[in-house]
Order: sequence, then C-alpha cells, then structure tokens
Amino acid sequence: MAGRARVGAGYPEIVALDGLRRAFPALNDSERRRIGRASYLQLGRSLVETSASAKGAELESAVGFEGWDLYEAALARGRGVSSRRAFGNFELIARAAVRRG
Repeated sequence: MAGRARVGAGYPEIVALDGLRRAFPALNDSERRRIGRASYLQLGRSLVETSASAKGAELESAVGFEGWDLYEAALARGRGVSSRRAFGNFELIARAAVRRG
C-alpha cells in the first residue's frame, strides 16, 4: 500500500499504512487498515484522557503503583529502572510517576 491510499487520505495515514506493511508483510491491506484505524482511535482516546485528566494530588491518587519501594531502592543504588507492565494510559502513569518523585 506504500504510495497509495484512498482518496482524501492524509499523509499520516499513508505513513501508518506503510509502517504496518513493513512490520506485518503477511497481513492483507484490509487487516492493516483495521489496525491503523484502531491505533488512531486509541491515540485520540489517550489525548483526551491526558488533556482532561486530573492534575496534581488528584492525579496521584487516581493512579496506583505497586512496588514503588522497589523502584526507590533501585534508584538509590544508581540502577536504571523500567516498568515490566502497566495497565491504562502510559502518559498518565508517567505524569503521576514524575509527580511522585
């Protein structure tokens, strides 16, 4: 689908479909369009959640962390830290983690 898209399609759609074609060469165009559409819908949801979300202490209480003591212990030892799993909006989780310290 590289270089071709439906009439009225914008540059982001062309780029997304080209990326999906490269990442998933075994999928047909219809399946790649479905994945691309779902990805942009999720992006829209995340943008709304992030812009309309709680701020400050309210955000901190809305986002829960398990094992925060492990995170702090690793930082105290000068170790890098990454999350193995997260559920929900990653942008909100990142904002709450920064606020928490």
